[in-house]
Amino acid sequence: MNTNDRRLVELIEQLPEVYQPIFGHPELASSRAADSPRMNALVTTVSQLAEVAGRPLRIVDLGSAQGFTSCTLAASGHRVIGIDYLDANVAVARHLAGEHPELELEFFCGDVTDVASVIDLAEVDLVIGLSVLHHLVYRDGIDATRAFVETLTRHVPHGIYEMAVREEPVYWATAQPADPRVVLDSYAFIRELVHSGTHLSAVARPTLFCSTTHCAVDGRLVAIESFTRRSHALVGDAQSQLMRYVFWNGGITKTAACFDERAPSFVLETLRSDLLREARVLELLAAREVDAPGLVEFVDGVGETILSRTTFPGELLSEVVGLCSDAELRSITGDVLRELAALEQVGLYHGDLRLWNVVVDRQEGRARLIDHGAVNTDPTDVVWPFDPYFSFLAFLHALWEAKADSTGAEVPRSVGLSSPGLPPDVIRLVAALVVHDRGPRVFGDLLDVWCSPDLGADTGGWPSMPLAWEIIVALQVQRDGYLTARDRSRAAAEERHAWETSQLRKALEDAAVERERLTADLAENARRWQQLSPDLALAHRHRVELELVRAELEAETTRRNDPAGSAAAARAAAAPTDTANGTDAAAAAAMRLRELETEVTNLRAELGAIRSTVSWRVTKPLRMVRRRVPRSR
Repeated sequence: MNTNDRRLVELIEQLPEVYQPIFGHPELASSRAADSPRMNALVTTVSQLAEVAGRPLRIVDLGSAQGFTSCTLAASGHRVIGIDYLDANVAVARHLAGEHPELELEFFCGDVTDVASVIDLAEVDLVIGLSVLHHLVYRDGIDATRAFVETLTRHVPHGIYEMAVREEPVYWATAQPADPRVVLDSYAFIRELVHSGTHLSAVARPTLFCSTTHCAVDGRLVAIESFTRRSHALVGDAQSQLMRYVFWNGGITKTAACFDERAPSFVLETLRSDLLREARVLELLAAREVDAPGLVEFVDGVGETILSRTTFPGELLSEVVGLCSDAELRSITGDVLRELAALEQVGLYHGDLRLWNVVVDRQEGRARLIDHGAVNTDPTDVVWPFDPYFSFLAFLHALWEAKADSTGAEVPRSVGLSSPGLPPDVIRLVAALVVHDRGPRVFGDLLDVWCSPDLGADTGGWPSMPLAWEIIVALQVQRDGYLTARDRSRAAAEERHAWETSQLRKALEDAAVERERLTADLAENARRWQQLSPDLALAHRHRVELELVRAELEAETTRRNDPAGSAAAARAAAAPTDTANGTDAAAAAAMRLRELETEVTNLRAELGAIRSTVSWRVTKPLRMVRRRVPRSR
């Protein structure tokens, strides 16, 4: 082993733990695999980003630890700057960088949140943070960590993060969000690369690729043209907390995952199921050669469901309906009927017919249905009265009144049809629907009616069908009653929420008082430990002295009992006073040692009692935070 290797071994021995391979020295950390799934996924993604950029990347490695990731990427030609809070880690990493002067590598010791003071983030292409952000969440809180990530996204387009999860059996786990994407919410696109266990436990952590400029689609990176958290302007808040819509050239990628802890989990499961249904429907429609978007990729991951498909040119009908002429509205009515009839012909029904689920290309003069996740094999709709034909009536009203209804799962739809608001051909279409016998070909028959040459003849007002309209009016009354009951239920829910909020506020105040008490206990424990330290040191010194005296006495006894050692025995006999003095000193030292050992035993018992208290266990994180900053795991 040469001098350089010996120095590296010395630096490694000073580490609190070795949880990475040692770059270029597999023999020094043989238990750490250099070709882990996480590392392979990271290297592949970095290569794709470099290909898009057309040059090597400028990378910052937050929590760089012993420098393995930084060195590996630098060996591929990238310029890497590593930051870690532990000076022993940085010492090893710098030594490795010194072994490879041809690599563009720098390492700094400090808090990762101070990265902007070390380098100009505007010059960085990629941030890597492998198992580091959870330390910030524990130390600073979710909101502060999210704000730090937002700072990164304003300057650096891409990130790759391995994120710890709250299911891990470690003290900081309970501080983590329900989903790590909550911390990374400021990125436009987030996708799982791999799940892998760690040296701490077998619980798998996700490694996530995040970007504000590019989207991963079917094994390639495509530029993001725009992204939104809502499918349309009238959607509720729950969808914005659980969905991402990323648009790229000729396509869209939808991601269903938890981006906000306030979002209800049952809504997420519904949205993920919708994407699964949409993927299956698009495959079915493609097999039956029905005009529909093409499925590009579908991935149902551990914490996310992602669907990528092609898009039709145009704008949402809900955004341009007020600009359309009567001729355009008639064309849209016919196109929607054709698509509904095409679905009906293969035994499918669109369960969410709304203006925002129709795309209109006004230049081409073509309207198409979207949101095929709402397509079912049963004739139903997503809201009361759960009838697709009633939904078509409401759609016609919204279309020709140029007003998209904002109803959703909690608000049933209103018909509100009136003769003055509709032209004669639409009235005839409505009449044909109301009196239809609901056979297997409803929309097909309506399409025939719409395309008939005498459709536009003057009807002289509403046709004579009082029973049908009485049913519609009854439905409207029932809807109004439903809304009144819903409002009462909402008022009760708001009252309960106010009470729960007050209880939570009181609990937080009590927790603050308890924290102050625990802090005071911790300070007192530290003071008492400081007082005990000199006594412990004195006891150790007396123990050493006693061992020396015992060794001398044993040697003297051996010399006295040796038959061939008469000269030594004579010398021992000539010095009885020294022996007696030594014996007395040993006895005194032994007595003092027993006293000190008894005192130390009592002190340890007292410390053990202190450490077994709830206060000591609860305040452990506070003691750790005072002397540590995050480090990579």
